[in-house]
This record gives sequence, structure tokens and C-alpha cells, in this order.
Amino acid sequence: DTKEMKKKLETKRLERIQGMTKVTTDKMAQERLKREINNSHIQEVVQVIKQMTENLERHQEKLEEKQAACLEQIREMEKQPDPAHP
Repeated sequence: DTKEMKKKLETKRLERIQGMTKVTTDKMAQERLKREINNSHIQEVVQVIKQMTENLERHQEKLEEKQAACLEQIREMEKQPDPAHP
């Protein structure tokens, strides 16, 4: 689920920022590291959402192929005469 994934990534980002603030007391260094963490977070979120979208698209294609095959099978069955009703 996209929302769950975003929550996990946001939690990870906040943990990284908290960890960085414990290690670094220099405010300018903290701001620079915070920007780096945020940029990294954005790139990671974009990559994860892109991957999830690609997976959904592949799944959708497979479902459409199965549906088309089932529809074709139904059409073939409709063409055949019913042996119970000659």
C-alpha cells in the first residue's frame, strides 16, 4: 500500500534527522545534513512509488490478458452447438 510505504519512509527520514542532530552540534552542518537527508528521502520516495506503479501496471496488463483469453474462450464456446439441445 502506498500510504504505508510513505509512512515507513517518513519514519526512516525522521530517525535519520534525529540521529544526525545527536551526533552533530554545529547548526550549519545540521542544516546541510538535514537538506541532504530530505533530498535523499525525496529521491527514495519517488523511486519506490515509481516501482510500485510499474508493478501495478504489469499486474493490470496480466489481468487484461487473462480477461481477453476468457472472453475468447466464452465466444468459442458460444459458437459450438449445444449437444443437449440439437
